[in-house]
Amino acid sequence: MVLIVQNAVYAAAKAIKPSLTVWSRLEVQPTSPDYTQALAAGVADPLWFLTRQWQFGELAAEDAGSPIDVRVEAEEAVLSRYLDGPLAANPEGRAVDYAPSRYPLEAMVEAEPPAQAGALNGLWAAQQFLRLLAAAGLDDGVSGVAAFAFKVQGDVDRTLDPKGADWADLVAGEAVDGHKLAVAIGKAGGVPEGVADQPGLKALCLEWLDWYLGGLPAERAQAWRPNRLEYALATSTGKSGGKEDLLIAEEYADGKLDWYSFDLADRPTLGGDRTTRQIKLNPMLPSPARFGGMPSDRFWEFEDGRVNLAQVTAGPTDIGRMLLLEFALAFGNDWFVIPVELPVGSIFRITRFTVTDTFGVTSPVGRATDAAGAPWRMFELTRTDGARSDAFLLAPTIDARLEGDAIEEVALFRDEMANMAWAVERKVAGVMGLPVDRYQEAAQRAASQHFADLRGVTAELVYRVSTSVPEHWLPLVPVAKQGSPLAQFGIELERRAMLRHEADGTRVPIYPKGQLLRTDLNQPASDEPAMRLEDEEAPREGVVLTRKAQFTRGIGGERLHWIGRGKSAGKGEGASGLRHDIRLRKDQLGG
Repeated sequence: MVLIVQNAVYAAAKAIKPSLTVWSRLEVQPTSPDYTQALAAGVADPLWFLTRQWQFGELAAEDAGSPIDVRVEAEEAVLSRYLDGPLAANPEGRAVDYAPSRYPLEAMVEAEPPAQAGALNGLWAAQQFLRLLAAAGLDDGVSGVAAFAFKVQGDVDRTLDPKGADWADLVAGEAVDGHKLAVAIGKAGGVPEGVADQPGLKALCLEWLDWYLGGLPAERAQAWRPNRLEYALATSTGKSGGKEDLLIAEEYADGKLDWYSFDLADRPTLGGDRTTRQIKLNPMLPSPARFGGMPSDRFWEFEDGRVNLAQVTAGPTDIGRMLLLEFALAFGNDWFVIPVELPVGSIFRITRFTVTDTFGVTSPVGRATDAAGAPWRMFELTRTDGARSDAFLLAPTIDARLEGDAIEEVALFRDEMANMAWAVERKVAGVMGLPVDRYQEAAQRAASQHFADLRGVTAELVYRVSTSVPEHWLPLVPVAKQGSPLAQFGIELERRAMLRHEADGTRVPIYPKGQLLRTDLNQPASDEPAMRLEDEEAPREGVVLTRKAQFTRGIGGERLHWIGRGKSAGKGEGASGLRHDIRLRKDQLGG
């Protein structure tokens, strides 16, 4: 067999034996060492390419030059006042000074008083204080002081938290309560009363107190709105010359604040002094805005093959995708970027913006609008009065945070079979402050109705008034909305107590064990005002409330930690098993 290869030299002919697999090596011998023709990318029909350029509008001049010089004049005002909760009576008197570079807004809004973190955290804090004393070579003057001794508040429910009850018995009277120590140090402004002063002790006490507070202010008002299950806050730049920028956020519960969370208003005032800085930026050369997969500016250029916009499909109703394609294909090269450095927590307004192009023409640039004159409102604050805003907010918020497991978890949902709503305490904080599963408690001690002795009962069917409901299911009863005129009748959901039926026939009310369903932690649950929830805050899909430990770092790298609340969507309706007026067989009754 002879292998003949055209345009190549074959030295010898050799017979190839029959085989299932044959390997033949082909080698190409270039006829010329010149690569000019190969790299020229020549075409046989250049007129076709010119036609395509004309069809794409590349040959049509727009009589416009590229920007080569941009000058910006603006004003900047930094946030200086902060208010917890919704705007109500005397907001100026309740507002406090605020430093955006020191505290992110999420930490200011969410942080609960450290004493609500639980007894175990108080003991850990006290141990940290004792370690600092030992490291500084100072005497321990707090151990053994009755004012700082740990003591369990109230009765301990051993059924709910048996491990916590044993722990409380073990450490009661033998350990230092860091919560009490922090209150004493804060009240004294240094060395607490009853402790002998030593050189360097005051500075150590204040250092420990800052650590105990998580790097956050000691005075923390509650921004949580129980009737809405959300946070509310307001912040402002202060007032000067009759001008104040007031930012209001009334519905924050998802753990992320940014410029879009706020509405801009002029009043009421939060007080404080406004400091406005006039900015005049140096002339700058703008840079074209680029993004991954951006089409090339000119028809002849090769594009990145990793993004193929031609493969993107969009239906007649897919407006968002069509807008994205139109932006990328038609207007992607119309955007330029100039850097502007702003302090965190500032409101920025452009007062003058001029652009000089390659033809030497200087043009003032106004705010972007469409053909009908409607404004382009990206990154623009919305005003409460409906007027157009010209302010940009660089919000002093958290970029990333670490969250712990839920300390407390409550589910709110509708029960159509019972024709009511429920608040189910799935997890609550035990004696130590660690989460305890209330489902286990309900399984161990379910409220039940039964006959004490069935030996004398001869009937095959027994009538039962109603079935039992687990004790951690708290009813939300519809009531008339407070302050609502009769002609504008509204509904609210009021949290009521579950009843436990004892063997002797007495009924004991069961109140919430956690904090999410409470209205005043300074009073017993039986004496505090009943929690009232807006009817729309318990939708058919349900709501899940949580309390979690949070940790982040501030702008300067300082550690910030606190316990905050959050709200997320539930998983639908639920059923408590509540039934009324039923008949049961004798063998279905407990005895």
